[in-house]
Parts: sequence; structure tokens; C-alpha cells
Amino acid sequence: MRWRPASDWASGPRGRQVAKAFSAPQAIYQVPQRCPRPKTKYLGRPIHSATWRPDGLNKCAFYLVLALLLAGCDQYHMISQQKMRDDGPAEPFPRGQSDQPPVPGTVARGDIAREQELTRRPPMSLALLQRGHQRFDIYCSPCHGLVGDGQGMIPQRGFPHPPTFHQDRLRQAPDSHFLDVIRDGYGIMYSYAARVPPSDRWAIVAYIRALQLSQDLRLAELPDDLKKPLETQGQR
Repeated sequence: MRWRPASDWASGPRGRQVAKAFSAPQAIYQVPQRCPRPKTKYLGRPIHSATWRPDGLNKCAFYLVLALLLAGCDQYHMISQQKMRDDGPAEPFPRGQSDQPPVPGTVARGDIAREQELTRRPPMSLALLQRGHQRFDIYCSPCHGLVGDGQGMIPQRGFPHPPTFHQDRLRQAPDSHFLDVIRDGYGIMYSYAARVPPSDRWAIVAYIRALQLSQDLRLAELPDDLKKPLETQGQR
């Protein structure tokens, strides 16, 4: 198919304008023959980014930087570092070991604040009992049972049975007894100081008291709204 000039089909003023616009498209769409190269500066002198080569002072600086970079890639000394390992020998230190005991009187960060929490008993509240219930089921119930009778799942599989919380000795024991057992352990029970923070210890003690009260409470001591359902079940 051959292209016809715009003058063959154009008619009227509008057609002549269109023909004039399309008669010289090369003047509208001209592609530059050569894009300008970006220029930059090196050491204060303008250089061409595509044609620069190190020479003279620039060449010395270039190879100096390259040598410093290669010198920092010594992988052998990075892998085989001269250091002391845990429980390893160390002649300069006492006892000839790398691990040394803390200086006498050293106190771990946060220990003082944690111990102060144990001296202040929080007020009894429903939120405290709910927190104690949750922590007791996690840490205590596997051995002591869900109601504190010492019939947990671990003793049922051969582990020695812990004492029940519902005996007179533990009913009359002060709260400090349970706090000390949680912190230091008792018998074959290990310490839970690293697992249970002081605030949760108070919550567990509060829940233990609630368990002791629930298992040794008389029907006449219950509120009326709780007494009536139990009386109805007893009559059946």
C-alpha cells in the first residue's frame, strides 16, 4: 500500500491544518544522535566518568586503597581468634580457669527490686486469684494436682507424691513458707525462682489459700446463692 500526500485528501481549512502538521514529522520527532555523558569530579578536577583512568597521584591513591581492602580480608585470623573458651584453661587467672566466680558482694541487675516485691503482699482481688489459678495450673498442678491434693499426673506415673495442701500443717503454715519453697525448693522439688517472678509467687500463694478454703468449707458457711444448688443436689 502506498501512502498518499496529505494534500490529496485534505479539503477545507481544517484539512489544510492537518496536512501541514503531518507534512514534516521529522521536525517534531527528532532523536538526539548522542546523549551527553555524565560528568563528575575526582580530587577537585572534572573528569569523564566513562573515560577516567588512574594516573599519577590518583593511581597511587587507588592502589593504596585497594591494598588496604585486601589486607582486611585475612580470613584465617578472623576464624582462628586468640580467645578463651568457656571452662577452658587460663594461666593468668586464679585457679587456672577462664570462668571466674563473681566478686563477693555482686548483685545481679534487678535482684534488689525483685526481693522488695516479696516484702509487700498485694491486696486480695479477683484478678490476683485468676492469675494465681493460671500460674498454679502451669507450674504446680503437674505434681500437686489441680486441687492441691498431691495427685498430679507426674506422681501417677511413678514420681514421689508431694504432700497435700489440705493437711493441718500446711493450712497453718504462714505465707512465707510457700514463698520460700517456690524460691529455694523443698525435698526433691527444685527451685522455681527463675521461672516464677515474685508477683506471680504471691498470686500462687493466694490461690493455694483459696484451694485450702474450698476443700475445707462447711455448707453453712457458703453464701445463699451457692448453698441452694448444693442443697437441691443433696436432696436428689
